[in-house]
Amino acid sequence: ISYVGSYTTGLVYSPDLNQVPANTAGYAAVRDQRPFRDWNVVTTRDNGSRARYDGLTLEASRRFARGLSFTSSYTLARNNSDSAGAVPTGFTGENGPSTLDIFRGDADYGPVAYTRRHRSISTFVYALPFKSEREGLNALVGGWDVTGVLLLQSGSFETAQFSNRDPSGTGATVRGFTATQRPDQTGDGNLANPTPDLYWDVNAFALPANNIGRFGNGAVGTLVGPGTTVLSTTFGKNVRL
Repeated sequence: ISYVGSYTTGLVYSPDLNQVPANTAGYAAVRDQRPFRDWNVVTTRDNGSRARYDGLTLEASRRFARGLSFTSSYTLARNNSDSAGAVPTGFTGENGPSTLDIFRGDADYGPVAYTRRHRSISTFVYALPFKSEREGLNALVGGWDVTGVLLLQSGSFETAQFSNRDPSGTGATVRGFTATQRPDQTGDGNLANPTPDLYWDVNAFALPANNIGRFGNGAVGTLVGPGTTVLSTTFGKNVRL
């Protein structure tokens, strides 16, 4: 049994120094309030994002005995960060995310997309107990084994998104920096029995109206994607030369 934890501060992100605060007047009415009026976007690199990982791992192993050897582990993990932007989808680039809101606070802090809450991986070797008293026949039926890797894990953390309106009045759709943002969320979004045609509850989200003075209230990583089950095996024979 082992626990691994880490807490990181000062991760790189890319804020726009020329963003106006959220407002109800609309970007056309407040664009002259930008800190640098001669410029549209002023992108910089800064240290401000953070991340925290907690993982509990249970592992069991058996050395080769009586024809069987295996190693099996299970990890329960929590990995939260705001270093991947408003709509995280994977690993962050070296310059960090193009942050939608420079005044975001903890709004973008949530589950990291690629970390799975539950993950189990097992490897095994099993020597099949087939043999014959006759040496010639034993060369045919003996020495066979089965090896394999079994992976079981829950789904990735996904975030609902849109990019066709500007509820905050900050000009997200016209300034050319980043327009991808989160909608309002009114329900869980995850279905008890999802299908390929309807994996999430789209009725749990709503598009906020333009110029309402705020960004969408949906959180990061509230949707859980499909899990993974993979079994890879090899059936082979040892032959002495």
